[in-house]
Amino acid sequence: MESSTDVLRQFHEYPFSTDNVFQEGLKSVLAAEGTADEQEEIIGRAKAYYFSQISGQELSWEAIKAASNPSSNPPSSSEEQRPLTLAELTNLIQTGQTHLIPNNKLLPSGTSVSSESPSPSSAGLRKKPWETV
Repeated sequence: MESSTDVLRQFHEYPFSTDNVFQEGLKSVLAAEGTADEQEEIIGRAKAYYFSQISGQELSWEAIKAASNPSSNPPSSSEEQRPLTLAELTNLIQTGQTHLIPNNKLLPSGTSVSSESPSPSSAGLRKKPWETV
């Protein structure tokens, strides 16, 4: 298995500008208007997604940005992290990057959350609105 440094090096060396498949896909993604920062973010995410797909290496745009800017300190475990948006969560699931979802734990196959059998319900049946008490 390759180290994250090797994967990042491969990412930075990849010829995105001459890859026709990537460039065609990028045209459709960039069709929407936006600020220069928004466009840069879209291009970065597209590169990370495309590289992950063609290389088989899981690499997120957040990991690339963090490696490019080591002076930015990631939040410590005691600090509250912002919740993911639905779009971010969907993207992580679709790209197979579920390890980046906060509090997401992978269970080995055949493992259940609890080893106990479910308890029988102790709640009575609810009365229908037209039934008298």
